[in-house]
Amino acid sequence: MSKQKQSEKSRFRGLGWIAAGIFIASIVALAVVNLPKGFDMDLAKIGNGKPAVVFVYDSNLAISGMQTGEMNSIRDKFDDRVLFLIADVGRPMASEWMRQNQARAPDLLFFDAEGNLQHRQPAPLLAGELIDTIQMALGAE
Repeated sequence: MSKQKQSEKSRFRGLGWIAAGIFIASIVALAVVNLPKGFDMDLAKIGNGKPAVVFVYDSNLAISGMQTGEMNSIRDKFDDRVLFLIADVGRPMASEWMRQNQARAPDLLFFDAEGNLQHRQPAPLLAGELIDTIQMALGAE
């Protein structure tokens, strides 16, 4: 093989690695950008005097983005009477909490003000179903 062909192959391989690196960086950036916005991830707030809805979020599941959108659309209805929390499977604290509560993505867990689990439901729940479930499980109107 001539030096010119070897040089072209090396250059092509180098461009391939650059393209792969850009692709991977884009995927990571997309995952960070698509994290649920405006949701508290402090699971220590469960049982601190307010009912809580906890969604077990996994950025690898398309349903997670849909469910956080549905949750976001109803939060105003409950003002500050109900906490809407996220347990992100990628966070060590959430992983421990999931183990303790036998939860997995994409579960929704409903806790009363004292932190007692009242109901567990797999996602997705549309906005109306979510409102009904919160009212049924937590008595929050």
